[in-house]
Amino acid sequence: MLLYSPEPAILPTSDILFDSWAFTTVKGKLPGRPPVQPYLHGVEDHKQAETYVAWREEVWVFAKKHR
Repeated sequence: MLLYSPEPAILPTSDILFDSWAFTTVKGKLPGRPPVQPYLHGVEDHKQAETYVAWREEVWVFAKKHR
């Protein structure tokens, strides 16, 4: 079984965006300067990720929870 997370949507960039982010001395908001985070990490949905791990001996614990 192959498990992986779906790839987040990657936002397009431009020279203008990189130039606006390079202004490190600007303290206030600058028009046309979006937050960097979505460009670094991709756009993710805000659903909580769920991961379940069970050893063969303990599978019955999860089977009871989902009934």
